[in-house]
Amino acid sequence: MGYQTSTSDFFLFLGESQYPIDISRDCLGWKSMYSLFALVFATSGLIKDKLKFLAVWVPVLFVVNIFRVLITMLVGLNLGFQYLEFIHTFLWQGIMIIALVLVWYVWLRRGNLIGKK
Repeated sequence: MGYQTSTSDFFLFLGESQYPIDISRDCLGWKSMYSLFALVFATSGLIKDKLKFLAVWVPVLFVVNIFRVLITMLVGLNLGFQYLEFIHTFLWQGIMIIALVLVWYVWLRRGNLIGKK
């Protein structure tokens, strides 16, 4: 993308100021993928259907998390690194929770599980 970067271990140093960003396993969204797995398996339905659904949506969540990391870094580079904590902790955390619930809702609607007793 043309930005000056360097790396060391899990750190990515961005821009001319070489601002350090810690990219850990949590940045890849394993918790949201695990949560989706748990939510889908906690509801009724055939294992085969659950696995098919998860085979599509777990990678989608992974890609969304890569996008989240990229957007957060671009905001820091272009608007100022002082915004990183707010964007990362508050904005994206809320967006990811909403995304996770929406994907689970898709599962519930797809299986006609909403409103069943």
